[in-house]
Amino acid sequence: MRIFIDLNKVEINELHTDNAIRISEHDPNNDHEVGYPEEWFSDGVAWENLKDALDWRVFSFNDTLNFSGYEEAETYLGDMSYIIESVQNFMNDNKTT
Repeated sequence: MRIFIDLNKVEINELHTDNAIRISEHDPNNDHEVGYPEEWFSDGVAWENLKDALDWRVFSFNDTLNFSGYEEAETYLGDMSYIIESVQNFMNDNKTT
């Protein structure tokens, strides 16, 4: 299972809206060249793999922390927290019994 988030909705803190988070059981070897299932390409949405989204923010946090200090880096912690909480809520709302 892979989880994807709408890159545009992350930037404006709207991951709570419908269709901002998607799950794929699709084989990644058959992904479109942009890194998500080809059938999603026609949606016109820039999807980002959750793992990659968090990895980038962890890297940016560490990099900024080392060069500019905690105050500058703290924003990335908030972004990661928001993404994680949004995905947790999505997963809880979509549990199957």
